[in-house]
Amino acid sequence: MVAGMAVPLLAAAVVGGSYLVGASPAAAEDSVRYFTFVALTRADAGDDKKHTIGGGGSGVFDADTGWVRGGGTFEHFDFGAEGVPKPHLGSMKWEATRVVSFTPCTPPDTCTTPGETTYGHITAGVVELEVDLYPAGGEKIAGTLTVICNVGFAGIVNKDPASGDPLPEGYFLAFTHPELGAVEFKPLDPIIGVTHIGVIPPHELK
Repeated sequence: MVAGMAVPLLAAAVVGGSYLVGASPAAAEDSVRYFTFVALTRADAGDDKKHTIGGGGSGVFDADTGWVRGGGTFEHFDFGAEGVPKPHLGSMKWEATRVVSFTPCTPPDTCTTPGETTYGHITAGVVELEVDLYPAGGEKIAGTLTVICNVGFAGIVNKDPASGDPLPEGYFLAFTHPELGAVEFKPLDPIIGVTHIGVIPPHELK
């Protein structure tokens, strides 16, 4: 969790009991975590626009079973245009449908750390989710959302197990845009925003 600006620190407040309503029995297991993020991410669509998404969301997941409950919103705009407000290119709601994988910090293969692999209740790691995107005025689109939680102030940074390169704090969002085709929005480095993966408070599991 590394903040790029002060306002996104409020993101933690959106995680609450509402996501646990109707939760599966898996939500009582130790493998359950919550995630939350608010950040900017950017894609190269091969045109003259600086395609940027600002948004976020939160939820809870069980990596052992693939169960997840959560969602949020994204706003798509051209950050490269002069002046403000920036041209608005679309709005989307999103809902998580399945956990593809969860890779907690495990040195030396998937992260670098001077010692502990967690920091208090923060679980450094990478969670990849299948999501449904609901563009305003359009049809549902399937996509993949990958949230990366580093703990920079503890020296814990996730890395690509294949290349060994550090992974930036933030999120990747991949989907097929009705006009742009296949796109992947990638984290800004350094991040503008914050991500967080952590343990579920005990009262949330009752």
